[in-house]
Amino acid sequence: MLVTLTRRFAAACSMAVLTATAAAQAYPERPVRVVVPFPAGAATDNMARVLAARLQASLGQPFVVENRAGASGIIGAEYVSKAAPDGYTLLYTASGPIATSLKLYDSIRYDALHDFKPISLVIANTVVIATRSDAPFDNLEQLLARAKSPSETLSFGYGPPGGLPHLLMATLQRRADTHLTFVPYKGGAPVVIDLLGGTLDMSSGNLTEYLEHIRAGKVKPIALGSPVRSALLPDTPTLTELGYPDMVAETWSALLAPAGTPPEVIALLNKEIAKIQQDPEFVDSVAKQAAVVKPSSPEEAQAFIQNEAEKWGKVVVENGIKAN
Repeated sequence: MLVTLTRRFAAACSMAVLTATAAAQAYPERPVRVVVPFPAGAATDNMARVLAARLQASLGQPFVVENRAGASGIIGAEYVSKAAPDGYTLLYTASGPIATSLKLYDSIRYDALHDFKPISLVIANTVVIATRSDAPFDNLEQLLARAKSPSETLSFGYGPPGGLPHLLMATLQRRADTHLTFVPYKGGAPVVIDLLGGTLDMSSGNLTEYLEHIRAGKVKPIALGSPVRSALLPDTPTLTELGYPDMVAETWSALLAPAGTPPEVIALLNKEIAKIQQDPEFVDSVAKQAAVVKPSSPEEAQAFIQNEAEKWGKVVVENGIKAN
């Protein structure tokens, strides 16, 4: 009797595995929702739509982008964290709601490191520290020297609070033992406007937001947060080169699924994204946004996201930063 029950249980388990595998092999059989936790027209939304269109073309089912904005991306991320883990509801997001912003809020109703299964990192955009072209300093050493002077008060603009540009400069201020007057903004665009207008002495943000003004000679790049120099700014050093090896700051995006999504589905989507990232046309379109492709396996993406959460979470706590 026991042998019979054991055989039946084993057969049932085998059937379940075969059924799950067959379902994954048939994926996708219907439209897939790609939730973006930011407003339509934002940089993350724009890239999500490019990626969705390419996945639709390669996999033969609609990949429909759905914006669920609010609370710096937390609302959309929470929605996906509770979705069925079947591969038909995915999250395309920047770093905030799954890594860098976690310590900013006291009540996030999901576990960012356990409620999602990363599929792949997609792109990365370096953070640049910049000032006006007529500023009385030409490099980071001169900037920090002026910031340390008792007679100087340098204003630093950033947006939004708790974003990577803010966290990067908070880290630099502590490491360099200097003082800046931090001026928060709701977003990056008004920061650039006030920098150009002379209201701010310096600022930092995504290179995408500054590149046009750098090329026009209105803004002077001081340093980059990327691990290596940007091909767009080959003469601008990285913070790593300037003696801050642990200060790599890139805004990145990733595609994730709810935890429990079949590994075959994760593997299929990762494979398709890898193909897209190797397409010269896609690489060129990303480069025009002052970004680079960031290929990864699901495991590499998981380790990277966890490291980012720990690294920037520590900065948030050390500096007592909270979301408004």
